[in-house]
Amino acid sequence: MGTDLTRPHRRRLVRFGLLAGVALLVAGVLFVVANHHPNSYPFFPKCQLNALTGLHCPGCGLTRSVHALLNGNVSQALAYNVLSPIVLPLILLSVTRSLWAWAWGTESRPEREPRWRWPAWFPFLIMALLIAYSVARNIPYHPFTLLAPHELQ
Repeated sequence: MGTDLTRPHRRRLVRFGLLAGVALLVAGVLFVVANHHPNSYPFFPKCQLNALTGLHCPGCGLTRSVHALLNGNVSQALAYNVLSPIVLPLILLSVTRSLWAWAWGTESRPEREPRWRWPAWFPFLIMALLIAYSVARNIPYHPFTLLAPHELQ
């Protein structure tokens, strides 16, 4: 009955349906984050490293930063986590590209080598920068205390 011809079409249709569901879920989560401050509601996740040790990891303050960004308060978003306006768009772009390629059933650059690749040392540089950021935001002296999540006056 022609099932071989419709199989890729059905697979693509199912994948786009799943993506639509994920998009609705993400929109719902962003709506909740935008309308409820993470400090005021217990259902938001807390940083386990901070709860156990009192230290700030590179991700501490990201949920509050997303809340501030969704409400148009960029300076408060930077006060919560200075990396968020840089990291969040890169994560969004990467996830979107990957999901788009998955939905179409292709690689992001099918059957050919990419024109450009990150150098092999790049992940090590990112890790070193994240470790340095983690250390710097836990130094209890000014100006390093400005890197720790805080409320603006």
